[in-house]
Amino acid sequence: MLGTNPFESKKAISNSYAFSVADGKVVLFGRSHRPSIYSEHVHSRFRSMIASEKYPCVGAKGAFNRGSYRFGVYNDMSEEGSTAGLCYDLYSFLAGHTDAANGINGPFISFVATFVDTKIESEMDFHTRMWNQLQVMHEVDRRHHAWDPSVSSDIDSPYYAFSFASQAIFIVGLNPFSSRIARRFPWPAIVFNPHSQFRLMRRQNTFSAMKSTIRARDLALQGSLNPNLADYGTDSEAKQYSGVPANGHLMCPFQARPRKQTNKKITHKINSDGVI
Repeated sequence: MLGTNPFESKKAISNSYAFSVADGKVVLFGRSHRPSIYSEHVHSRFRSMIASEKYPCVGAKGAFNRGSYRFGVYNDMSEEGSTAGLCYDLYSFLAGHTDAANGINGPFISFVATFVDTKIESEMDFHTRMWNQLQVMHEVDRRHHAWDPSVSSDIDSPYYAFSFASQAIFIVGLNPFSSRIARRFPWPAIVFNPHSQFRLMRRQNTFSAMKSTIRARDLALQGSLNPNLADYGTDSEAKQYSGVPANGHLMCPFQARPRKQTNKKITHKINSDGVI
């Protein structure tokens, strides 16, 4: 387990609004009462999107069918209270599915964060806002954790991956103006998928088949493959996060800063994570 939640504070708890699923019923994480009607509506819309017969990501379908996900509803992207609640909730979620020896312990998992008060004006507007949210989260996280040493913190590196609580995480952004059909959602959302589950699937010889299935289904839905697709180690996966077409080069406004200064050189090997 990851241990005691270092993001706990009055502000974090007051802005903590993550759902879990138990016995087919949606409840707020760590609480017995139900979420608000509006929050349940947002969650229901997301579940309906995932459950659609044509939705391409079979990994997401599996996570929602098994209940191995958590769904957070927050106010404004990058706002202090929303960020505090999100960091607290994401850490709690990872702690429930992770152990130090094996990484992800169990089936495919995802944490979905939606921001219901944020108005998006365009796909590029979402791209900028999403990266600003990740930057703000990083500034909070670096007070407690170093970057995951298995990946690069250099946004331009082919070995880059976002890191939270010292765990590499693949990001999927959704917004109402996305050029990719599978990423269109009425509210802006960020999905956090730990890298270690991809390594687990590699060890179980299931990753390649799932990746091929998702790409075939996405091709059938969109009529073309995502032009940003690249396997880990060939190009920075950061270009895939927001869903904006990279067109050869896409500026991702993010800069990782270390927890503490160090001159230790970290080398990065091509591992088996891969990117869907």
